[in-house]
Amino acid sequence: AGASAAGTDALLVADGRADPTSVAQALSRLALRAPGREAGLLLVPDASGPAVVSAWAALAQLDDRLDPALQEVAVQTGRRDRSLTWEELPRCLQDVVADTRKTKKARQKHVARVVSSIVNTTADKWDVWYGRLLAYRLASPETAQDSVPLDAVIHGKPLGQWVARQFLDWRWGGLSEDKRKRLMEGGLSLTDESDRFFADGLEEFERHLESQDYDPYVPPGFFTKSGFALGAWALAQRAAWRRGRLTTEQQYMLDAVSFPPVAHPDNENARTVTLKIEMELRRVQRHSLIAREQVFRKLVVRNHPSRSQSPYAEAATQFLAGYRDWFLTPPMPPEIRKIM
Repeated sequence: AGASAAGTDALLVADGRADPTSVAQALSRLALRAPGREAGLLLVPDASGPAVVSAWAALAQLDDRLDPALQEVAVQTGRRDRSLTWEELPRCLQDVVADTRKTKKARQKHVARVVSSIVNTTADKWDVWYGRLLAYRLASPETAQDSVPLDAVIHGKPLGQWVARQFLDWRWGGLSEDKRKRLMEGGLSLTDESDRFFADGLEEFERHLESQDYDPYVPPGFFTKSGFALGAWALAQRAAWRRGRLTTEQQYMLDAVSFPPVAHPDNENARTVTLKIEMELRRVQRHSLIAREQVFRKLVVRNHPSRSQSPYAEAATQFLAGYRDWFLTPPMPPEIRKIM
């Protein structure tokens, strides 16, 4: 480090262990032209291997045009569903790859191929999917501001499922401000997607309930056959309820399809106990508050670890604790609430 690069014509990045900052420093010294040298070269043995990641990161430290240009190429790759030709590449990417092939056409073709490989290796795959979202909008201009349905497909890729995952990340703070802004530019709205996500989840939960003989258990991380993230949806609804982010109408709709406000345990035997508890709670859910309080108290006493010999008493008690507020103050149908 710090040595003169006067007698050096090229740097070789042989693998992905090279520190990009060190490579950038050495490359900047290499760029100081010595007599007789026209340019310094950064050599990478494989444009699709891990070495290219380090090499590209080093180049990007020295030229702030490269990362935005690569991002745009990734977006256009997704939108067009193909690699870009040399003519379609940003000028800075045309110039950054050196080639010694004899004909201009062969050189250009090779450069385009290398850039495509760099996109596949180092670019954020999110940008490629964003390009597909733009392609979907362009394919149906009349629905440019509509929600993207879960079963939406573009270029044979499940765009609707990707959009649903973006909404989850957006809702829970997993998307950067730049990505949120770009999604809005692509016609997506957090409010609209929230409404669609809730409605889609409600429908998917009803299907799941029917397919499971009306067992409301949804495993964590569960995806339906249509690709809907029902496990994440269930988690999101319960979290929103605890934080007071569900409207009365949403609470009522969840209750109407027997969606439990607290998750049943993963253990099948413990779940048998909590399912029986829920059946008893739902049986008296429309009774008077005094009657509900009496039933709830009896269930707590019966299942408390200090009284029960069941190995699942703790799970039952936790389930009851999570169910308490929903059971004692159940959501009312919107029309009844308005009358009252």
